[in-house]
Amino acid sequence: MAFSIKNHRLEGVRWNPTPNKSSGTITPELIIVHDTAGSSFSSSESWMTNPAAKAAAHLLIGRAGDIVQMGAFNQKLWHAGSSSWRGRQYCNGFSIGIEFDNPGILDKHGAAWTGRRYDEAEDCYSEYHGHVMALPYTEAQIETGAEIVTALCRHYGITELAAHFEISPGRKYDTTPLFPLEKFRSIARGNADPDPIAAAPAADGTVSVDGLNLRRWPSNNDNVIAVLNRGDTIEVIRSGVYADGFPEARWHLVKAARHPEPGWLHSAYVDLV
Repeated sequence: MAFSIKNHRLEGVRWNPTPNKSSGTITPELIIVHDTAGSSFSSSESWMTNPAAKAAAHLLIGRAGDIVQMGAFNQKLWHAGSSSWRGRQYCNGFSIGIEFDNPGILDKHGAAWTGRRYDEAEDCYSEYHGHVMALPYTEAQIETGAEIVTALCRHYGITELAAHFEISPGRKYDTTPLFPLEKFRSIARGNADPDPIAAAPAADGTVSVDGLNLRRWPSNNDNVIAVLNRGDTIEVIRSGVYADGFPEARWHLVKAARHPEPGWLHSAYVDLV
């Protein structure tokens, strides 16, 4: 789905304005991605439209890909707090905030601060977070988020995107290491196509090298979920071009015959039938 923007609002998206904002207008130059750290989409929306929260982002994206907009993109909403980016203080004054419905960093048993335990929680790692437990984002969230970021960057000429922890290091820890941050940065830089290029129906192929990493996202970051070998058979679900580490980074989302979870392979190491 391609989004369009009119009068600083996403067309066709539910509107629920928040009081948690400052007067005046901003010129958006940065997109900041957040985790809600809430228990549900509805509870996070309710909290961010409550004056007691003193916090809100422009957009909230649910796990089913549902969206609500809580402020015009040229309004200064209170999503960043004490923050800086490339030497500029108080990022609320020049950024758009996008919240993803996700409980954030969990304890070692996969439980959130609310006490709810997530059986789907996974161990993950980043240099900033270390080894932590987190709930994977859904494909619907990521695809919706990528399409929205594309629309925002094209409309406002934005070329930079950051996670909350990057603008408030030591104070914030969202998004988790499972968020495909480099994919979203590539979109903002304008060197990735987030709209998948359809593969041929029931396309099949084989792996052409030994030790090929099957990845959670089309990125060369620490996101390996399995290792495939020469001759392993695959079914291509869809393809896309993501400029992340190769001159032409065409990746295939595949199902591998000997691994149950779909993942991404770089096309340079796949022979399609």
